[in-house]
Amino acid sequence: MWLYGFLGVLLIAFGILIHGFKQYRWISKYNRMTNEEKMLVDITGMAKLMGVVLYFDGFMLILATVLVFLGVDVPFTPIIVVLITSLGFMTLFMQRYDGNLFDENHKLKKGVFKKFLKSGSVTVIALVAVLAMILLSTRPLDVEANEDALVINGMYGTTIRYDEIVEVQWLDTLPNVEMRTNGAAIGPHLKGHFKLESLGAAKLFVNKKFERFILVRTQDQVIIFNMDLESLKHIYDQLMQK
Repeated sequence: MWLYGFLGVLLIAFGILIHGFKQYRWISKYNRMTNEEKMLVDITGMAKLMGVVLYFDGFMLILATVLVFLGVDVPFTPIIVVLITSLGFMTLFMQRYDGNLFDENHKLKKGVFKKFLKSGSVTVIALVAVLAMILLSTRPLDVEANEDALVINGMYGTTIRYDEIVEVQWLDTLPNVEMRTNGAAIGPHLKGHFKLESLGAAKLFVNKKFERFILVRTQDQVIIFNMDLESLKHIYDQLMQK
């Protein structure tokens, strides 16, 4: 959770650096321009827009972190969606200050539409990809105990044959997560590969708002998943029967 607060401080620091101290070299688009191209950029307006967005996003993350520390249940998924969306639109709207693309009336210059469309398309695609990952990461877990195997559907999904399972445990607490090696950690939702205290490498499909977990161990991997208590007990009973 402190990672979100650190990210908030980092965003505000970049805002102060670019807007307050006028360190425009941190604006990658501007830094790549030739001196002739820079002459046509309203860098003051561009830096002000970036500063406002970075201050807002940073303050939002810090406030959410403080509220969680005080015991308030803060849903981080909508906060991350707002964060990604605002940064995406910032990237698009800062183009309006580029005199190489827009005239003094903020209208696209003749012949640069394709260049602007290409730049905007990359931003939109990246934004959609991130939002899709967030939505997929926070979807309720879909688990099936079919005839031959336990099937976990969705992102990072896996199929575990019953004859590969060497241990099944009912856990009242989740071991401390030391590191995310290849996965998604959005609010209470953990999906993918993580390193856990006392267990080492494990694959998680966890919503930490639910208080019980099932651990499935094979010769090659450890999988921990959970869902609402009634569904989890049903899956556990099926696994024990198999």
